[in-house]
Amino acid sequence: MHTTKAYSLDLRKRVVQAVKSGLSKKRIVKQFQVSLSTINLWCRLDKVNELAPKTNWRKGHSQIIKDYVKLAKFVEENNHLTHKEMAAKWGNISATRIGVHIRRLGYTKKKDLFYTKSVTKKSVQNIEKK
Repeated sequence: MHTTKAYSLDLRKRVVQAVKSGLSKKRIVKQFQVSLSTINLWCRLDKVNELAPKTNWRKGHSQIIKDYVKLAKFVEENNHLTHKEMAAKWGNISATRIGVHIRRLGYTKKKDLFYTKSVTKKSVQNIEKK
């Protein structure tokens, strides 16, 4: 997981200003301790006035489906659909991600194309503990 913080807007502005003043990029790399590709990126972003670091960007997979009760009901009603068809019907989710959420609920895809609740010895034991 990416844990470093974005460079500050002040540093970005100073680097871009150094490039504009004619300082060599090789020297800027050493002076500000940022990579050449980062300098080039910031110069491109400065041209469109988007130099500020992005905020609220997602880290890792988004957990689009938070209401698993609603998803379980949706799967029961639409168990004949493929992941792609379910994703289109649910909206704003990929077929892969909806498949991941369905498997988390304990549903498995059978050869007859219907989802069924998986009943294994382990799942029965977990239910009895609750």
